[in-house]
Amino acid sequence: IPLLLDMCESPLAGVRAQAATSLGMLSDLVEGEQRRQALVKLQRMLKDKDREVVLSSLRALGELKALEASAQLSEFAAHQEREPAQAALRALGKIGEPDNFPAIRARLNDEDGYVAVTAIEATGMLGEAAFGRHLVPKLNVESPTQRVAAIRALAELGARDCEPDIE
Repeated sequence: IPLLLDMCESPLAGVRAQAATSLGMLSDLVEGEQRRQALVKLQRMLKDKDREVVLSSLRALGELKALEASAQLSEFAAHQEREPAQAALRALGKIGEPDNFPAIRARLNDEDGYVAVTAIEATGMLGEAAFGRHLVPKLNVESPTQRVAAIRALAELGARDCEPDIE
């Protein structure tokens, strides 16, 4: 872990991106002071000029369930570009904090269907059955991908009280 933390400071963008990815993959091993250092470095890397470094950092923060990064992740969830928005939405879902739902909810009806599906999936990851009511309308949308994602998310939420009329 210490070597990966050092690699986050590399002058080579590819090395920084791989270090972030590796920190995320090893999230179960990153504890205590090393976790604190990793979060500081990953949050700093969100400002990197290299797109892959930013995307890798967003993903790693999700794997680390970095509640401390929720505000930054929420900003990225509102990003106009698809990939950063999706990575941030997934990270917010993995963190599992219900207070992050407004950032996710804001993208549930996104014009970009890929972003909307990711927001639906992230809602399911939150584990809060009450959020199921926001997914029920998705059961009747034209997009089969969004309908399937909503069914899976509702199942994940255990939202049995949502009995919609599916058209």
